[in-house]
Amino acid sequence: MSNIIFLQQNSQLNHTISKGINIILSCEFYWVRVFEIPVKSKKEALLVVPNMFEEFFDINGYEFYIIKQEDNKYLSFAYNPTLIKNELKKQNIPLKYINQIYFANNEFTNETIFKFNDIIYYYENNILVKVPTSLNINQDIKEIDLTNITLSKEYIILSSSSKYITTKTAYILSGLFLLFSLSFGIKTFLLIKEQNKILTLQDKLKNKYHLPNSIIQTKSILKQFNKASKKYNSLRDILAYTINIKQYTNAVLHSIEYNNQRLKLSYKKTTKDNIKKYISKKYKIESISQNNDIVKVEIKI
Repeated sequence: MSNIIFLQQNSQLNHTISKGINIILSCEFYWVRVFEIPVKSKKEALLVVPNMFEEFFDINGYEFYIIKQEDNKYLSFAYNPTLIKNELKKQNIPLKYINQIYFANNEFTNETIFKFNDIIYYYENNILVKVPTSLNINQDIKEIDLTNITLSKEYIILSSSSKYITTKTAYILSGLFLLFSLSFGIKTFLLIKEQNKILTLQDKLKNKYHLPNSIIQTKSILKQFNKASKKYNSLRDILAYTINIKQYTNAVLHSIEYNNQRLKLSYKKTTKDNIKKYISKKYKIESISQNNDIVKVEIKI
């Protein structure tokens, strides 16, 4: 007997459930789309994907998973853990018995069309869809055999310990933690860079003037750190102001990049005039342009 269960809504299992099973989710339990995102890593893409799904449905209560297909191209999933848990409970499948949970879209790629429990599925533009029962397909379609399925390395694990934390709260906390990590990383990078410059200068001063540790060197170090701190504080304030734009306009942050003391941002669902009016209240804009529904703006730090 296979240790794989293909989870469909309102279906009935015909065998006893034991520990160590893996679940493949029918496409009824998630949204899936391919997004082109101008970032290099999955970690960066995962920060942007929720805003992109927000164009199609209310993402409250959803979590997200992505698979990098090629540079700037990501297969993105949005799923509601509560919906999945409720269906598992309805079908008497204990969460503690499950190893991993997989997306059907990523597990049946060797099949063009197949059926399971008399429900037909097929791939359209590499996206698995369920055929409505109202359609009469006059075609001999084979039943999928789960014992012959080799599961991929892409899966999710539903937590059973989030009793007192809602999905929305967990998502907000995760976002705040990532923002804090980004700010702390920028500060650490700047301080280490300035510290290396100071240590090099200190050694040169010692060798040139045969000086021991003194108040002169201490003041020099403090001055360099103060300069780095001011630079970090300035970047932190600009990030907070530009990221927080949705509270004051309908704009949605599309991407963000920091390089060579220049902050480059792009927004969707807005106009160039709205962005210019909002940002120029506090900061000088180096350049701003609009291409279709994307507004790009650059600020010098």
